[in-house]
Amino acid sequence: MSIFRNLWLLNKLQFSPKLLGRRLSNVCHTGGQGIPPPSHVGGYKIYKTLFLLVGLPLISLGTAYAVYQKQHKDECDRPPFVKYEYLRKRDKRFPWGDGDKTLFHNPRTNPLADGYEDELEDEK
Repeated sequence: MSIFRNLWLLNKLQFSPKLLGRRLSNVCHTGGQGIPPPSHVGGYKIYKTLFLLVGLPLISLGTAYAVYQKQHKDECDRPPFVKYEYLRKRDKRFPWGDGDKTLFHNPRTNPLADGYEDELEDEK
């Protein structure tokens, strides 16, 4: 009988208005005194300085590197075609075109089952 009484008292204390009010209150009541609200004046200066001193140089270097790589890239550096038996298997034809080319086929970069199209035309 005392176990049930202890549980009843514990439940009564747990849901008492005084304790329940304290649990749900997340506002600090200082009565007009205490810490003033935080000031955000001048906070943008740090981020502006970081952007100008770090961000813009990194963006400029990245752009210059990309332009340099694009200008000095050799046009003929595609890998040579090697006919592996497990690649480019065509068990079923594609439902468009001649059935051998993918939907977004690029004859310069995508080889067919026998090789690149321009190499096949040169052999004929």
